Amino acid sequence: METSKRMRFCMVTTFYPPYNFGGDGMFIYRLSNALAGQGHEVEVIHCVDAYEMQANGPPSGDYP
Repeated sequence: METSKRMRFCMVTTFYPPYNFGGDGMFIYRLSNALAGQGHEVEVIHCVDAYEMQANGPPSGDYP
C-alpha cells in the first residue's frame, strides 16, 4: 500500500479478546486485523478488567 494511502486507526472498546468473545469484542478484533492486513496502522485500547468490574460491581479502594 502506498504510504500516502495508509491510515492510522485507534479502536476504543470495553471488551476485547482474549478477555471477551462477545459480538462487540470480536467485531473490533476482526475489523482491526482486516485493516492492519491492508497495511494500515491500528491500535486497540480496551479495559482488561471490564468483565470483572461488570460482574462484581465497581472495584473498592482508593484510586490516584
